[in-house]
Amino acid sequence: MSNGPGFVCADICTVEPGYVMRHYCASPFTKKDELFLQYGESIVRRSIFLMVVVLLMGGLLSGGHRAFAEGITIHAGTTLTLGGAVLDLNCTDVTVENGGTLNLDGGVIEECGDLIVGDDAAVVWGAGTIEYCQSSVGTVSVNPAPDSLDAPWIVEGPSGYYHVGSGDETLPSLAQGEYTCTWLDEAGWVTPSPNPATYSLVADGTITFTGTYVLRDTDEDGLPDTWEEQYDLNPLVDDASEDEDGDGFTNLAEYQAGTDPTDPDSHPRSKAMPWIHLLLDD
Repeated sequence: MSNGPGFVCADICTVEPGYVMRHYCASPFTKKDELFLQYGESIVRRSIFLMVVVLLMGGLLSGGHRAFAEGITIHAGTTLTLGGAVLDLNCTDVTVENGGTLNLDGGVIEECGDLIVGDDAAVVWGAGTIEYCQSSVGTVSVNPAPDSLDAPWIVEGPSGYYHVGSGDETLPSLAQGEYTCTWLDEAGWVTPSPNPATYSLVADGTITFTGTYVLRDTDEDGLPDTWEEQYDLNPLVDDASEDEDGDGFTNLAEYQAGTDPTDPDSHPRSKAMPWIHLLLDD
């Protein structure tokens, strides 16, 4: 039954309330698979022929270990923790009943048919992932602008799915259902609208969240707050038409040209009279 550090099992695997799975191995003496269950402070040893267990609780099956199963059911009062392990379900389901908890804890569930979670059940992602069978998954893309900002966001979805990212990112192999993208605040910028945005993902489909961050301009004079603050201008007063340094160019013209509105030696060059800067420099 075992294969190197991995484990193999068949049939539906269940965890009874109050039990914690602690160890699993193939016995060379009995030729049976042995499951050690911990209940409270006592250890219960059971020999099971050609069936059951997938996972060691409390992180004992972790760090590159791999297990296979034909479905998982987590009952009330029970927590099933992957602890960094990989669990292949061969396109069968994970069911977390009311009062049960699935703790991915850095682990991966591969080839999952569906994740069925009761209203009073919990899924703790903990940097873990669930990769669904290709016939039942889709892709979510997030594309904020401008690209140079690398804007932050959060995507939430079915069964407690939660992913924090920034900039452009593609999230493949996600379960069908509704996904919501929330654009997070970035200093000096106005978040995109609508915020949050929600779309439905179907099998083999793709949804894309796009949003454009705009530089904040409180006084609506065409000069971003951050630029006015940089040059000690007033972001609450319309001073776009003023000439702060007296070089003959307005603050707005200086902003558009990328020059310093407080330095008379830094100014735009006139397209109509390209030689004017020579006079201004004298």
